[in-house]
Amino acid sequence: MQENYSDPHSGDEEEDENVEDSEDEDSEEEEGYSRNNFVPPDTEFQDEEESIRPEFGINDDCEALEILQLFLDDQIIAKIVEETNRYGSDLAVQNNKWNWKDTDCNEVWRFFAVCILMGIVKNPSIRDYWSSQHLLNTPAFGKIMSRDR
Repeated sequence: MQENYSDPHSGDEEEDENVEDSEDEDSEEEEGYSRNNFVPPDTEFQDEEESIRPEFGINDDCEALEILQLFLDDQIIAKIVEETNRYGSDLAVQNNKWNWKDTDCNEVWRFFAVCILMGIVKNPSIRDYWSSQHLLNTPAFGKIMSRDR
């Protein structure tokens, strides 16, 4: 049995490529197409009822919060609250000056709302979202959550 080994310094690369190309062209011609005349098959999309998309219960009447709650359910939010409180308590123990107050699910949802709103309203720094300066003032942030929380 003969094995083909290609030596990168031998100069036989062109011959190897030509052999491979001709083999590819033969197999393409057998299948009825080549690189030059390939036309993808016409694909018809299925009707809405026959769709393979998973159904999440989302429709045009859904609010943004309802959609977000499909991904962040009560169990996940409760875990975020638990771990945030644990982390805050640990920091308070390490730093006696830190006055930690436990959070709850409602506050975590408000925090997410502020984060999403920051993606819509662009300010140069995080402090500016709670600024009282006339040009930077965005009162919604202060109504949702205090800056230093």
